[in-house]
Amino acid sequence: MTSANPYAAPTTNPSAVVNPGRRIYGGLRRGKYALYLLGMMVIAFIPFLGLITLILSPIAAWHRMKNVGYHPALGLLILVPIANLWAALICLAAQTGYRDSRKLDTTGKVILGIFIGLIVLVIAAAIIIPNLLANR
Repeated sequence: MTSANPYAAPTTNPSAVVNPGRRIYGGLRRGKYALYLLGMMVIAFIPFLGLITLILSPIAAWHRMKNVGYHPALGLLILVPIANLWAALICLAAQTGYRDSRKLDTTGKVILGIFIGLIVLVIAAAIIIPNLLANR
């Protein structure tokens, strides 16, 4: 009868078992994506370097979609008019693993409110400003 030695080294690496019930996401987290987006906005104002953002923004969105849980290729929707609103909203507001839970955290809800508010302001300005100029 042999018993296991309680003082012997473990046969498996305990650090290799991360969380068996939790999915691991790669890609960019929300904060890093926001910083990359800010950097791309700065680059966009530099003559000729602004064209780099046409390459960098889909790459960043690709990695962000992967982190959110969607297929990374959906990040390319950032280049498609109208569809880019959905892609930008997901990239900015959704937390890691959003697709699995389908619920935004508090930060995501605040970002969603700001995003919708800005869209409403742009639409209102597009309606009001031409009418003001036409009445002159």
